[in-house]
Amino acid sequence: MRPIQAALAAALAAGCHVVDAKAWNLKELHDDTGHHRYSGALESDMEFFFRHQVAPSFAVGGARFEDKTAIAIPDPATACLENLIGLEAFGDRDPHIAAMQVEWFARLAVSDPARLSRERAVHGLARAGARLSAGIPTALAKDQTPAGPEAVGEALAGLVRASRPVLERGLRATAAQRLDLDAACQVIEGMTLDVDGARRTLRAAADLSAAAGAGNLAAAPLSRLSEELQRRCVRQALAAALFDPEPLVRAAAVEAAVKSAGSRVLNEILVQLPHEMSPEVLVRVMDVVRHVGLPDVAPADSNATPEQWREIRLTLIYDLLDRPESAVRVGAMRALARVSDAGIASLREEDWQSWWLSRREKRGP
Repeated sequence: MRPIQAALAAALAAGCHVVDAKAWNLKELHDDTGHHRYSGALESDMEFFFRHQVAPSFAVGGARFEDKTAIAIPDPATACLENLIGLEAFGDRDPHIAAMQVEWFARLAVSDPARLSRERAVHGLARAGARLSAGIPTALAKDQTPAGPEAVGEALAGLVRASRPVLERGLRATAAQRLDLDAACQVIEGMTLDVDGARRTLRAAADLSAAAGAGNLAAAPLSRLSEELQRRCVRQALAAALFDPEPLVRAAAVEAAVKSAGSRVLNEILVQLPHEMSPEVLVRVMDVVRHVGLPDVAPADSNATPEQWREIRLTLIYDLLDRPESAVRVGAMRALARVSDAGIASLREEDWQSWWLSRREKRGP
């Protein structure tokens, strides 16, 4: 057994395959609706590697050592958070791992019952959004109907068929075979997908891309498809997180939205300030404004000039001085010190009121 143990230790030290253990555990911790399970076959990195990578090679008479009996999980919320943190810790340099992360971040940000897991998933989406330049969080419009399971299944079957020759032959694949793969990817790219549809399709595209290998240039459409589906997952999951019932998650979504789309997304976020009741979210918005400034342009659907829109945004921030929470008022004053032309850095409300009144007098009615 010593040679096997040494091989296992070397493989684990190199991070071989154990990322799959995190995805396995997350799957065991959730049912199809996203709720936590209180029993499952959770596995450590070493156990997963041995059961799923080593043991199948020694299977005799049809025995499946990799099968494990489910046991009680007394605290699935904590187990979920730990595995989510573990999955994120692998980084996103490997395209397949990056796609796996987005798949799980998007799922858990939207449907996990524990707010800490949803918050952590949103932080993961922030990094993915920055890597992918995913853009402004956007949910499907009310008049958009997402593709159903049958349509998605048909498209994936076509993708698998078109991928097979390219995976097997690589650069020796014919021009027609390459065009077939590109067309199959375009079919999926043209589909209307919700978060569930996008992440399930992402899994297939990422697996096929990984099977092709980084050196198989003929399989480039698979990599393109994977990244496009990741962007959709990020945009839609963050759009949902911005309206999460928990302030902790909404606050994380504000930061993630800015990392994904840049400061321009603050146009929409600032307009919602009068409707946001949570001090935690308002303070986070003000912190973001203080760090990244105000957007340089007005929203595309606005008739206001850039100067008028700047005045609207400053007014929205200044109005927070009427809030009863001192943390919100302090956050607003610090943000004004960063983005206004006041030239002051005071945390005295009367100083800002004097500046505002003087400014309005100069501007006239």
